[in-house]
Amino acid sequence: EKGKINAITDIDSANSVADEIVEDFKQEAKKVVAKQLAALRAEVKGYLNALTAALNASPYDYIPAAMSPSYAANLVNESDVTYDFTSFVNVSSIKYGGFGEQWNMFTDNVNSVESFYKYLNTGDSVITLATNALVSHLDSEYCDEINYSFDSEKFAATLEYTDGKLSIGVGFKSGMTVPLLGEIVPQVSATYDVAKGEKEVRVYVSETNKARYVVTADKFEFGLDAGIKQAQYLTYCEFDKTNGTGKIFETITAADKTVKKAYAEYHIDGDYVEVVGNKAEGMTGFEKQINELYNKNTGKLLTFDVKETRNFPVVGNITFNCVWFNLSTDLSGFTSIKIPELKSDDVDLYVNGSADLFKPTYNKKVVNTNRKFDIELRKMYFHYLDDEGKVQTKEVLTPMMFINEGDNLASYSTDVHSANSYIDSEITLDEAILTKVQSDHATLLEGFDTRKEAMTADEVNAFIG
Repeated sequence: EKGKINAITDIDSANSVADEIVEDFKQEAKKVVAKQLAALRAEVKGYLNALTAALNASPYDYIPAAMSPSYAANLVNESDVTYDFTSFVNVSSIKYGGFGEQWNMFTDNVNSVESFYKYLNTGDSVITLATNALVSHLDSEYCDEINYSFDSEKFAATLEYTDGKLSIGVGFKSGMTVPLLGEIVPQVSATYDVAKGEKEVRVYVSETNKARYVVTADKFEFGLDAGIKQAQYLTYCEFDKTNGTGKIFETITAADKTVKKAYAEYHIDGDYVEVVGNKAEGMTGFEKQINELYNKNTGKLLTFDVKETRNFPVVGNITFNCVWFNLSTDLSGFTSIKIPELKSDDVDLYVNGSADLFKPTYNKKVVNTNRKFDIELRKMYFHYLDDEGKVQTKEVLTPMMFINEGDNLASYSTDVHSANSYIDSEITLDEAILTKVQSDHATLLEGFDTRKEAMTADEVNAFIG
């Protein structure tokens, strides 16, 4: 009997030890799971922070700093780029080096997309409140699950992490007023594909007002579809930091007709940024391609080259290319200029205090065709700070000289003097810059029209979704 009792006692003791071992294992397992969960929460929080940063990413982070409108060294006083050409203006007081129409199209579109989004992210931002709520969830010691949903009076937010992809969603519950769009109730969703390092953000207001952008360490793409009154504005822009390239496409339709379409590309080459495009609102009957050459480190427009084809009586179509020059630094011999009537091309003007009209000379093939040289007003864009410290853009009609490439460049001094005996002028633009803009003009325009036509509204709509 005593042996039986001892045996039972030993079994009970063994069971007790086993129970203790199991309980210890459970506790250790809980600690391991808690530790792993804490690590996962910290990891997901890092992804969430990265995704939140993507919500505020800017295309300007992907281009040379000097090419941004807000670059401090290039900001001007508005009064310094305001001229009265109805009387003679000293050429040395005319500012050059602003943005041309091609690069201004890039910055215009970037600003449009950022403006579309900034209304969702100002003041008592719903998005900020939502992401803060999600971060607080991950920070909580009571958090035992990553996926989460949160509901408040202002918004509903969701967080989900599955198979290496983090997704968040923010739905506004009350409307907000946006200029031109009126009362809207936006929905914002964002996804972070950790393996690809790709963050995607979608902003949905309505079927005619939505945006999408995709951000990686080296690339930024965005598309915007914005309906304003009776017109639909569609744009796509791409900035590739690794390859130093980018492109932009914009189109405006009204009553199912395309009223405006433009395309441009940029290429970074050493200390230069070359921008190629077909947008030139100031050029009458524009059937042209333009490449603008900038100094990458200063953001200054150095010169640009224009290719155009025109039809002339008797001889038909003629294609020619012309380089544009600043009157103050790229050419000698000009001291002042007067333009009684401002318009973008073929203006009557006077230089160097003379009462005689400035005259061009013409190339001739049976009839006069293109001008060898002439002065016209070109649109240039400068930036200044307003009274609230915000960067504003000022469009300025700036007098510049164009000279046709080839023999016309070589004979410029003789040609200008023969037509205007009181002017002795030579080209002083750095020879390296003059050579580069012409060389790039030939190579970068090759295939440009094909790429331009390949970019369509359907392609942009497919990207936006």
